[in-house]
Amino acid sequence: MAKIGLGLMRINNLTSNQVYDLITACLKLGIDFFDLADIYGRGKCEELVGAVLKEHPDLRDKMYIQSKVGIAYKTCGYDNSYDYIISACMESLKRLNTNYLDSLLIHRPDIFLDGDEVFAAVKYLKDMGYIKDFGLSNFNTSEIEYLKSRNIDIKYNQISLGLGNTLMLDQVMYTNVPTGKVDYADSDLFFYMKKNNIYIQAWSPFIYGFFEGSIFDEKKYPLINQVLEKYADIYHTSKCAIASAFILKLDKNLILLTGSTNIDHIKECVDGLNIYLSKEDWYRIYQECGHLLP
Repeated sequence: MAKIGLGLMRINNLTSNQVYDLITACLKLGIDFFDLADIYGRGKCEELVGAVLKEHPDLRDKMYIQSKVGIAYKTCGYDNSYDYIISACMESLKRLNTNYLDSLLIHRPDIFLDGDEVFAAVKYLKDMGYIKDFGLSNFNTSEIEYLKSRNIDIKYNQISLGLGNTLMLDQVMYTNVPTGKVDYADSDLFFYMKKNNIYIQAWSPFIYGFFEGSIFDEKKYPLINQVLEKYADIYHTSKCAIASAFILKLDKNLILLTGSTNIDHIKECVDGLNIYLSKEDWYRIYQECGHLLP
């Protein structure tokens, strides 16, 4: 499995031929991890990938396909119940024209989350061969711990993480620093996942805010762009490659999920795999982007 994956949230306005071209181009770059969710395009994104797989069934064995359920987009709120997980997963499989998912994630936590129901749903889906791996998305330490108490095998947690959102890193760096910046109620997520061998999936690693835009060349973030330009010159690469290398440096159990449909931008992410940032440069990038090193 590649260290870089492609998030397919933005493909709903593409044609199936364009999606085919995107998938095959990524496979040539060594990217075999493709992330979806039933809410993306309200099912349209899964349908487009399904159209590609129907036309080119030989691609299925070359792809690691992940989808997410749990956002009740047809009604309101979140639903992590047994019935919902099963039915939503089956609907995703139908749209995708595949008999199984390599990974299924619960997209967001439900306040009515019942660990026994999640356990039963995951067991059923695995026993029937409908999913291989299971994980979570946007879950905090206590929520993960609760599900683990029900003996649920959790391989992934998909988290917003990048230079435009360093909260999970700040929670480590700002330990015992009374800045008021960090929420100490969930300050151990990074090392909790490392301890439990849960892979970090860093989603939309180049955005700021909640899908407000890209950090690259954004007027709101001149400092970040100056720092990226500086280290891009030092390492003879692009700003995107440096931003990618910064995240990839964090842990061997980390998958960077770019949401781009621009193959040149995707290539720049892959370039980040070939950059070995020293620890000193990693800390300097963090600090020079405006973060405190106590």
